[in-house]
Amino acid sequence: MGNRTVFASHVGAVLQDGLGCKLAVCPMERGRRRHSFGDDPAERNFSGLERSGDRDESQRVENALDLGIALLVKAFPLARVATSYSCDGHGVWPASIHLFFPWDVIWAKAVFTFLNVPTPNSRWNWTTDKLTTDELTIEPLGGYSDAGVLAMLHDIQASARSLLNQDLIDKLGEAHSKLLETTGERFDDLAYFADEAGRQAQGCAL
Repeated sequence: MGNRTVFASHVGAVLQDGLGCKLAVCPMERGRRRHSFGDDPAERNFSGLERSGDRDESQRVENALDLGIALLVKAFPLARVATSYSCDGHGVWPASIHLFFPWDVIWAKAVFTFLNVPTPNSRWNWTTDKLTTDELTIEPLGGYSDAGVLAMLHDIQASARSLLNQDLIDKLGEAHSKLLETTGERFDDLAYFADEAGRQAQGCAL
């Protein structure tokens, strides 16, 4: 599946972009969250995994990010979205980012719909299912030629960089807090959550 990443444990972390703009990363969860690879040995035998005889299996993670998807994965927490693992597709599959919960998918989709960054070279598919998969997959519209994949990666970079704005980050944080307050005990109603997420995201105009 490619490199796995855990990105919900950046409590108090700071992301420094290429222009020197200081961007605070908002933690999605209190404390440290690590991804568990489950019981299948094939899923655990990645190069780079921590090896320790007395370490619980669930504490073993790979800490590298695929370059093609790394900036978007790092930018997601700026929009209050938690990810679990990712793969840039290595030029032969769609890029993918798995998110922790269906609510992360819904909120992320609402944010990027609001941002409306042009992605003429790629198709973005948001999938949420409380029982199985919560992910974003990104396919190159030009196919898996070098040119098609590079064009897709250009869209990914442009979308990630659209989040690197401190005023926007602050507004998204306020909107996300209001979303959680508004949905309250109805958070499990995904259709209602999606409607409210769209309404709150649209209020983030700068």
